[in-house]
Parts: sequence; structure tokens; C-alpha cells
Amino acid sequence: TKTCFLHQVDGFTENEKLWHFHPIAFVQHLKRLFADIKKPPTTVNYLTVSKYIRPQTALLPVKGVVIHYVASPGASADGVRNYWEGLVDQINDTETAENKKEYASTHYIVDQDGTALQTLPENEVAYHVGARTYKAGIQAKLSNYPNNCTLGIECCHLDWSAKMSKDTWDGAVQLAAYLLFKNDLKSTDLYLHYDVTGKECHKYFVDNPNEWTKFKNEVASYLQ
Repeated sequence: TKTCFLHQVDGFTENEKLWHFHPIAFVQHLKRLFADIKKPPTTVNYLTVSKYIRPQTALLPVKGVVIHYVASPGASADGVRNYWEGLVDQINDTETAENKKEYASTHYIVDQDGTALQTLPENEVAYHVGARTYKAGIQAKLSNYPNNCTLGIECCHLDWSAKMSKDTWDGAVQLAAYLLFKNDLKSTDLYLHYDVTGKECHKYFVDNPNEWTKFKNEVASYLQ
């Protein structure tokens, strides 16, 4: 029966309320429960625990997914990860002030072939959208410190325009959709680094806003 089915899906009381008062939302809820959005082929190689790249701070409930570019034409995901890993050695630099040292990481890097490299667990904070100042209104949507409630995706690219290969584009779309879906978010919860801090990142999308709209539409199509 319907009520038995509702009880099996989640919790009888909440689903019954959703069915009676918000039938469209209920159908969307069922779609989310039974959808099968997978991430692209992914390799896991976590960064070393370090205050510069992996502080092991617990992430708050996720409110957004942020897209970046690696700012190094032709670089591989492994190469970017290895650069971050090298930041651990700053601990031995006693001449540079701590506030002048580099703190950087994201949760995923999408490689030139569209595969993903996961560099941090999804329940830990990454250093990808920290700033002294933020775009107007974004802290109200996310938090006063958006690193603590967002997941970051770096994208490899072909040249200084930051244009991606089709494989990278497709892998980034799929990964963004997966992370949004997993955290019960929508395509409207997908941001560029630029949207959060004003930094021109992902450069290709900042310079080509129609392409960003296209990217988000492709992500949205996964979530329908």
C-alpha cells in the first residue's frame, strides 16, 4: 500500500505530510532517493595532515560546491596535488611569517582525461575559498567563512584561457552533479570561486559567462 511504501522509504510521518501537502516536492524527494548519479572514475590520494593543506577540521553541513581552475596550463591532477603536498614543508621555514605562507587545497581535481583525483575527505575543510573580504551577500548564503561549508573542485585546463578539454568539462559536470545530489543541493548551489571572493577563478567561466550558464544547465540536467 501507499502508506507501507512511504514508511519503507524514509519515515512514515514526514513522508505522509510531504505527500498530502507538497505532492510535487514529494515526487522530487522520491526521484532523489532512487536516482543513480555517480561520480566520474575517481582515484583517492589524500593530502598529508598539515595546517597548510589539511587541517582535519570538520566540515559543516554542505551549502555549496565551488568550481576552480588550476591556473597552470597542461598540468595534471597529480601535478597539482604534488604542489599542494609540497606546502607541508613550509613548517620548516622559520624566516617567513605565518600570514605570508600559502594555504591551499580542494577536495577534488578533475584531470585532463575527465577522471577525478580526491585529495581530501568530503567531511573535512579544504582551503579553497578563504579571503579577507567576500562578495556582497555570499556570507549570508553560505557562512562567514565559506571554507567551512563548501566542497571544492579544481579543473585542469589546456591553456591560459583556462578552456578545458571536453573530457575535463564532462567530468567536472558529472562530479559537481554528484556532490550536489549527495548533499541534497540544487544547481543554484553551484558557485565559481569568483562568486564567493571576486577572484577571477574559474577564469574561462568568468571571461565567458555564457559558458558558465551552459555548464550549470548541464549539471541541472543530471539533477532533474
